[in-house]
Amino acid sequence: LAIRSALLLAGAFAAAGATAETRVEPRIGVGGVYVSNVTLAPSGQEDDDWVAELKPGISIMHDSSMLKLDLDYDLQALFYADNGDYDDQFSNFLGSGVVELVPDRLFIDLDGRYEQRDVDPAGPAATSNLFRSGNRTDLGSWQVSPWYRQPFGDVAEGKLRYTYGQYNFRNSDAGAQPVPGSNLQDSSQQRVDVGLGSPEDAKGWIWRLDYLNSNVDYDLADDYKYERAGAEVGMPVGARNHIVLAAGGESDFENGQD
Repeated sequence: LAIRSALLLAGAFAAAGATAETRVEPRIGVGGVYVSNVTLAPSGQEDDDWVAELKPGISIMHDSSMLKLDLDYDLQALFYADNGDYDDQFSNFLGSGVVELVPDRLFIDLDGRYEQRDVDPAGPAATSNLFRSGNRTDLGSWQVSPWYRQPFGDVAEGKLRYTYGQYNFRNSDAGAQPVPGSNLQDSSQQRVDVGLGSPEDAKGWIWRLDYLNSNVDYDLADDYKYERAGAEVGMPVGARNHIVLAAGGESDFENGQD
């Protein structure tokens, strides 16, 4: 996932200009901890162990007129003194960025992450990778969202946004049992947002029209479709507050029918 994000942003780096500021901060951590219940077993069946941790990482921050970028990656390697079969490595990545293609008009928002989470919320709840609960999986997700902003003087401002993203699960523990009907399956999402309304710094009466269309394609479950349209009017109360009247309609969450 980190490599994919780097490729997406390579072109933006080249065009960012001479005034760009980039910071690269490598790091490494070494530690050890005693865990009294490694497998989160019931009382009387606990299995304790000493765990050594090696955690190298790197942060990359970039700021320029065209690109703002924040990337952070850690590799967590765990070594168990009495249970070598539990030794494992975990990757954790968090990245975000904004590319400004046309000044104050056309942008691309980027987001990606790779992390660990529990599979079954009713199973053993592990708050850390130190625990070998048999109920963990890796989740990798990313999304790209180009959007356009068009002001109409002091009267209105329009925004159009398209978002595409993917969610992928992998390296699940052998004993982990996904909950039937849960969202623990690979999926992709497409979403369109359209809005037209008063400028953000508008004073006095404000108004807004908006439309949302979202589609999620699951590997196994039925696709999810959702639409919403709305309008709102705000009456000023004091210098900064408004009383807002809103109305709208939305489709059914399950099958997209009205």
